[in-house]
Amino acid sequence: MGQQIHSLIEAARRRNVTVRVVPFSVGIRFGMLTPFVVFEFPDKVDQDVLYLESPRGDLIIRDKASEIQQYRHAFDQLRKISLGAADSMAFLEKVADEMA
Repeated sequence: MGQQIHSLIEAARRRNVTVRVVPFSVGIRFGMLTPFVVFEFPDKVDQDVLYLESPRGDLIIRDKASEIQQYRHAFDQLRKISLGAADSMAFLEKVADEMA
């Protein structure tokens, strides 16, 4: 687990990567239990796509705009309740030090 945390810290140092930590104190929120990705495309002709992972199999949703919007909103909410980038890095470095 320590190596995974170090990998996150290294990834967060890249310009195109942002790592944010959601503290346990906020509790469980929609979007935290199942990994998901909302793919957005610059060409308006291309529809957004929702990709969900689950133990029962992966799911790709293209034609349910309201469901895609629900996950986009969940992502925005998770970002709002997460620690900021600097605080997230400090948290990860503290945890990594404690594991060493």
